[in-house]
Amino acid sequence: MNTMDCCIQRSPLTAAQSCGASAAEIAEALNGAKVLHDATQPEEVNFKEEAHEHENAEADGNAEAVREVST
Repeated sequence: MNTMDCCIQRSPLTAAQSCGASAAEIAEALNGAKVLHDATQPEEVNFKEEAHEHENAEADGNAEAVREVST
């Protein structure tokens, strides 16, 4: 990891101003941080995230069904 990546990760919302980073550099550094984060998470966390996504999909489907019934 280089100095620019560290700066971007410390100040992701203001990296362009704080670090002089380009949009591409910000995207690359944050994507790398996300990949690293995802790879180091225990599987239980991933299952929780998948369950949450599944619940959201079910809620969206139920909302759609209610709309169809009400029309």
